[in-house]
Amino acid sequence: MNSDSDQNRAEGHIIVREATIEDTVRMGEIAVDAWNFAYASFLPAEFLAARNDPVARGNRMREAWGDGRYRLVGLDPNGRVAGFAIAICPSKLEGYDCEIEALYVDPKTIRGGIGQRMVEEMVNHFTALGHRSMAIHTLAENVISCSFYAKIGGTAGPFTTWFDFPSRWFVWPNIRESFSGIL
Repeated sequence: MNSDSDQNRAEGHIIVREATIEDTVRMGEIAVDAWNFAYASFLPAEFLAARNDPVARGNRMREAWGDGRYRLVGLDPNGRVAGFAIAICPSKLEGYDCEIEALYVDPKTIRGGIGQRMVEEMVNHFTALGHRSMAIHTLAENVISCSFYAKIGGTAGPFTTWFDFPSRWFVWPNIRESFSGIL
């Protein structure tokens, strides 16, 4: 093996790194695949179809690149980008320091640990900046995400709407306490 990254891949470890602008092509693909996987059973087909172009999604991410958001990608054991996360500080939810605004994993790699590793790295980033609390927003009918956020210690927060669809927040009032095993 030539590097620690090669060794990690050989051992099946998940690598999380800061995203680069070159990652936006793959991020657009993952966003579309994840939306179709998670939302096709309850969002109107025409709503999904309007957001179903991976090139356009990637281009929007590329155009927004200098906006101050923190972006990570998770690599599968073969070194391919298999997920991404985007954070903003402060959170749009009043009273919370920061927010994971987007967390998407390629449906072919769900339950492989990539989402959890990206959340852990976001928490490390937030705490290094002195932040104490975190929130994540999801559609209320997105059972996959709601279950995942509860599994990693999120508390179901307020309900709201997104494009007139019921949605809800998951919150971590004290990320140092909630994620003490990884910090």
